[in-house]
Amino acid sequence: MNYQIIEDYISQYKNRFPEINQMEIYKWKAVKHFQDHWDIEADDFAGMLKESLDKTKNLLGSGSYYPRRMVKTFAEKDPEEVRRLFRNLFNEALDLETRYDSFKAGFDKLASQIETDKDNHYQDHRAAIVYLALRYPQEYYLYKYRMLKDFCELIDYPYEAKIGDFTNVLEFQSICSLIKAELLQDDELLNLHHKRLLDSDQYYQDPSYKILTQDFIYACVNHLDQADPTKSIPVEYDIEEIEVNDYLVGNSIPKLNGNVVDFEKKQKANSRLGKAGEHFILDREREKLQNLGVKRINKKLEHSSVIKGDGIGYDITSRDDNGKEIFIEVKATMGDLKHHSLLRETNCIAVSNILRNTDYIDFMILTRKLRKEK
Repeated sequence: MNYQIIEDYISQYKNRFPEINQMEIYKWKAVKHFQDHWDIEADDFAGMLKESLDKTKNLLGSGSYYPRRMVKTFAEKDPEEVRRLFRNLFNEALDLETRYDSFKAGFDKLASQIETDKDNHYQDHRAAIVYLALRYPQEYYLYKYRMLKDFCELIDYPYEAKIGDFTNVLEFQSICSLIKAELLQDDELLNLHHKRLLDSDQYYQDPSYKILTQDFIYACVNHLDQADPTKSIPVEYDIEEIEVNDYLVGNSIPKLNGNVVDFEKKQKANSRLGKAGEHFILDREREKLQNLGVKRINKKLEHSSVIKGDGIGYDITSRDDNGKEIFIEVKATMGDLKHHSLLRETNCIAVSNILRNTDYIDFMILTRKLRKEK
């Protein structure tokens, strides 16, 4: 991923903030309106659904794309079934892809039973994630396939989106987490963002910055001038796999040399490095599972630190060559691992002990060694 290009887009986004805001502010209003009106237990479910989606504009309807229109039609014809489908979709205790598959299957069945003026119910990946982002705006980023595909090309992100593949949804959520980390480093941008939301109590306050992140990505694809791709900085990777206890603190004598450290800059760089390492390992694991002939890879491979959050003690859940579940903690360093000790977090040690006491889970540390550009 090209961070110079992202910085260029952030600068453009700030410079054109009033213009873009005028076009896109409806998204914060749509979420607030949904939050104020959604009630899964409403007696008049169809009426409640219609009102809840009233401010979504082109999030759920544009050109020949009619998910809002069709979901309202089905809710009027069979409100209890549509209520059931939304109840299941919004059940965060269930796997996301499982929920979507059930949601789509339910509308497939309704479409076969109820005559409408369209031959498509339009409850696709995009629509389902919009519903989830409206219901849980602190958890989900608004998603569009074309936005993902075009943005990956703009920032040199190594992911090839495939039409109809649910992995696209998961990958977009992961990419957004990387972009969000960059946006949160810019105080000027955050000030602009907070000020616009103070203009009216009709706007969702977006404390997790999920809508801001999606808004930035959408602006890159649709509103901003294309950045200079020649600014790309190539990064090479070496993979070193180590045992859990190989590099604990105390294995080497520390050097007590004083120096001045820009901690903010260092933290930002380390965050980028860590995420780059995680995504490199994700790509490596995905390729491995494909070569093993694994079906429905996104059910076997999970970017756990993104989906479940940091602090769980590992970054990625995958499978080994025998199909056994493995938990991978990714460590990234610009230096030579052999010349310094690896600081182990308490969570990693605890999880390591827990997982090693089972007979079906493996735990390992994967150390990323990224060479500096020559």
